Amino acid sequence: MQTLISPETSPAPAPPVAATPEGTAAGRARRPLFVLWPEDGIITVLLLCLAVYITIASIQAVNPPWAPGMSILTPMTLVGLLMGLIAVQQRAVPVIVVHLVAVVIGCVLAFWQTAGAVLAGDRGVLWVHLGIWLQRALHNKTNDDFTIFLLFLAVLSYLLAYLSFWLVIHSRRPWLAVLACGVVLLINLDFANPDELIFLVLFLLVALLLLVRFTLAENMRLWRFRRLRFSPDLSWDFLQA
Repeated sequence: MQTLISPETSPAPAPPVAATPEGTAAGRARRPLFVLWPEDGIITVLLLCLAVYITIASIQAVNPPWAPGMSILTPMTLVGLLMGLIAVQQRAVPVIVVHLVAVVIGCVLAFWQTAGAVLAGDRGVLWVHLGIWLQRALHNKTNDDFTIFLLFLAVLSYLLAYLSFWLVIHSRRPWLAVLACGVVLLINLDFANPDELIFLVLFLLVALLLLVRFTLAENMRLWRFRRLRFSPDLSWDFLQA
């Protein structure tokens, strides 16, 4: 026995799904060229900065007497985080250009900071040190020049901060940033005293909070996209918990 369904009782077709403003050309054109603060929120940014700084602070805590000037790693880290924020939040310059400019700025600043820390600001002498180091490296000869060692640490601090910010906020891969900082921290702990293992404990705690907070931020972004209601104080509730 067949059941006939009249046109009046048949289900109405689903309305077409309208494109979101972000997916249309007009929506992309309306996006600002620079947004001051990431959508992930201040808690994610603070946890990211803290994880990077703990890694750099572990390097500074070793502070061997033959390598002075470790204090320049702090401003290099701060500038790297700031450049990461600018690179992630801007929409005007292509990504490859942003990365090239960021690397050049970091190398120049590291060179200037190193010369000011150990050579009384004489950048010409630092060029000589760098040339000697390159010549010995090309001939497979050892070189214990602490000036070049400090220069490399300054560049490392800057790039670690910059790439960590990019990986978490832009690439949405926080575990890569945690892995990079963790590798640097573990390598440095080989030269540290046993009482400096507190840096590893603090880093693991902050890294865990960062990953949990990032997951919450991702869910909140999804809920906003699906127009689901949730408490606006959810981020602060997470911090209190």
